[in-house]
Amino acid sequence: MMIGPVMAMARPRRPVAEAEMLRAAWGALCPDLPPRQAAHRLAKEVAERVAAEADMEPFPRALAAAERMLQPDPIATLADDPEIDTGAPFRAERLSRYEARGCPQLGPLDWRRETKEITTELRRKLSLRYERTLRNIST
Repeated sequence: MMIGPVMAMARPRRPVAEAEMLRAAWGALCPDLPPRQAAHRLAKEVAERVAAEADMEPFPRALAAAERMLQPDPIATLADDPEIDTGAPFRAERLSRYEARGCPQLGPLDWRRETKEITTELRRKLSLRYERTLRNIST
């Protein structure tokens, strides 16, 4: 038996930029909503944006990024900011499912069904995370 100091390994904190982007999105899109409702609305829109961009070809994705530089969109910023990387859990789940089924590609109907399932789970996780953040912002 070994006795020694315990190194607590907590998850790294969310980037500060995420809270700032959430504050901006809340103020721009739903300032009258309480934190919980705002979190659900923002999470739904961000998750749908992540799913849409995940299936985008590189050129349209680059055009969308250029458009955001000209006209900032708080939802798009939350969805694709590289520091936050909101799309990482979406991509990880997509890859996990692909590997779990032995790597065959799905047909269009099954692809849409799988995308909807992954998007729903991402929305749930984002909603909880956003609600915690918005509650901290509002106090």
